Amino acid sequence: GKISTAINYRCSMKSLQSFYPKLSFIDITPDVLKKYEKHMLSNEKSISTIGIYLRPLRAIINEAINKRYITTNDYPFGLKKYVIPESRNVKKALTKEEFKKIMLYYPEEPLGFEARAKDFWILSYLCQGMNPKDLLLLKKGHIEGDFIKFIRQKTKETARNVTEITVPLLPEAKHIINKWKSKTNGPFLFNIITENMSEMQIYKTVQQFVKNTNKHMNMIAEKVGVQKKITTYVARYQFTKSLIDGGVSVEYIRQCLGHQSSTTTIRYIGSFEDLTRHEIAKKHLLNFN
Repeated sequence: GKISTAINYRCSMKSLQSFYPKLSFIDITPDVLKKYEKHMLSNEKSISTIGIYLRPLRAIINEAINKRYITTNDYPFGLKKYVIPESRNVKKALTKEEFKKIMLYYPEEPLGFEARAKDFWILSYLCQGMNPKDLLLLKKGHIEGDFIKFIRQKTKETARNVTEITVPLLPEAKHIINKWKSKTNGPFLFNIITENMSEMQIYKTVQQFVKNTNKHMNMIAEKVGVQKKITTYVARYQFTKSLIDGGVSVEYIRQCLGHQSSTTTIRYIGSFEDLTRHEIAKKHLLNFN
């Protein structure tokens, strides 16, 4: 049922086979992996893509060692061998002025696709940057009084120890939920995903929902004069930026985002665009009041 993981592995295999058609375990050396990285970069693939494609390979090699197809001496990853690159993507959070323009925009059709896109984008922001899949898979039972309590799908699939996330429901979030909540007797809070859907159907539904939301959010941005690209991920960044600007502790932000460790959170919040660094420097270094 891990559709995203399966697609990632297939893309990884296809990429590696296009570089080295008859690749076997014995061929996977640090030198070959370095050549693969150069090959990818020469074809204008990003460092992030290279990392995404090589992590499944590393997992397969670890499995091969566990099954004794190869020995630990043949392991090509690690210091003085080959280290999988990690990119630090710039988080495109909006400025307060840009965010205000989005918030104050009101679609002409209150129940149209544009209105739905904005409402769910804002709901994600208000619900601690909850990602689209988690939003669409919320069940009515996840609401307990003035809180939403849920477990991230990503964490559920990849971690042994899962932690429940508690989201305080502000009146604005309740308003959006009441506006779009399902009127049927089904378990889901919204009627976008249904009980009889397969994992593949859920995956495709979420992907289409994200695509439509991003499309309409960028149309809204153009209308209000915001030049940045707005995606569902930006809502998560925006939530994080609001807490950082408010001086909230890293540990609290970690719990809100559902990260397993503070290291992940520090890396996450430490990669916002340089404009934020300028704002902090001006505020704290030249403030003599």
